[in-house]
Amino acid sequence: MNQQEITLISDPKVLAIPIKENSEPLVDLLTISELFVDLSRENVNKLSPDISFCRKTIADMLVSAQNKLPQGYRLMIKECHRDIGTQKKIFNNYKSYLEKEFPNLSEEELYKKASAYVAPPEIVPPHSTGGAVDLTLMTENKKEVDMGTRFNADPLESDFLNYTDAQVPNEIRERRQILKNVMESVGFVNYPTEWWHWSYGDRYWAYMKGKPFALYGSAEFPERR
Repeated sequence: MNQQEITLISDPKVLAIPIKENSEPLVDLLTISELFVDLSRENVNKLSPDISFCRKTIADMLVSAQNKLPQGYRLMIKECHRDIGTQKKIFNNYKSYLEKEFPNLSEEELYKKASAYVAPPEIVPPHSTGGAVDLTLMTENKKEVDMGTRFNADPLESDFLNYTDAQVPNEIRERRQILKNVMESVGFVNYPTEWWHWSYGDRYWAYMKGKPFALYGSAEFPERR
């Protein structure tokens, strides 16, 4: 899949999909013994307090996906829920970075370029719904597996090898395919610019699956705010 064929999260066709919030609760993956959440936050945002929270269905799907992995592999979950305030800071920081790298781009071009890697805060970002999860593979002894780029590598840093279907060595492609097979088999969809990003129930999932509406809007923790 080349860059021109990828539908971005901020595409008007995606944003046109209505959301019918089903009020499914958020659960803490740290309470699910079968799953491992990497709390080191290596290459993960340090701002959000709720990275281990997701919707109940997502938690169940992650357990199912892990059970389908070949022997020797487990899921290493990096980040799930992200509040809107954190999302805004991350998006603005990345957009400012791009502005320095590409000073001749218009505001519209910068926004689109930033949106390929970070969802704009005003569009109900997938992570804000509790329906998105960033993850990778690890060995049974919790050693992170080489997937071709560091986790959360941006396109400029990785020469676009962060794209799920990028031209990577065969052994890397095989590992990405293992992850893709198990995640898709339980109902997740991948964001093609990030091999690690998967979602269910958000607008992007609805668009990719041809669903009439999304199941999840932004989920906050009012009692903590």
